[in-house]
Amino acid sequence: MKWVQRWMKKHSDVPSYRKGRILDVKRAEYSTEENVRCYFQNISNAIPQLKLADKPARIWNCDETGVTAEGNYNERVICPKSMSANVQCSSDRENVSIVGCVSADGGFMPPLYIFAGAQRKINWIEKAPLNTKCQVSESSTINRNILLQWFKWYVEILPPVRPQLLILDEHFAHISLATVKYGEENNVHIFVLPARTSRFLQPLDVGVYQPFKSL
Repeated sequence: MKWVQRWMKKHSDVPSYRKGRILDVKRAEYSTEENVRCYFQNISNAIPQLKLADKPARIWNCDETGVTAEGNYNERVICPKSMSANVQCSSDRENVSIVGCVSADGGFMPPLYIFAGAQRKINWIEKAPLNTKCQVSESSTINRNILLQWFKWYVEILPPVRPQLLILDEHFAHISLATVKYGEENNVHIFVLPARTSRFLQPLDVGVYQPFKSL
């Protein structure tokens, strides 16, 4: 490994050395300079056209993420090297999706929780923040109907001033014509991020959800 040390010494101007992360082939295909430039060009055009350049409170970002109801298990166990460090947990850990929505000036909407099942139970969110919403789906993830219901609720509690801009992840492929029309009728414009680029272009994913999941 001496050659590595020599290389690092020779290239001392490199700011840091990081461990490479495995990147899905499809994500790699979409994570091109051309796609990123195109996205920023489009969003740079859209914001001035809507006259929102100096109105961050009207620019919103929405994203869905999945967590387990029991939370992460990050316990540290001290034991002899010959022993396994196991932490007991439930065999039926339940996945829950959280839909968050924040504005560019730091404002936020109450979250939407999506549980797996066919019927909602009030006690699921009895300790959640005020005005939190709850929905159910077979996979505990968002679908067309849930997205439309959430969008109508979102528009309802938005400040009355218009226009408003909502930036969605491409994962929200469930955007229906009804959702788009409802947005047009209420002067709320939907802007979709490029496919498979959320790991570095989705603000909520990068700045909120990743740190949250590392707790």
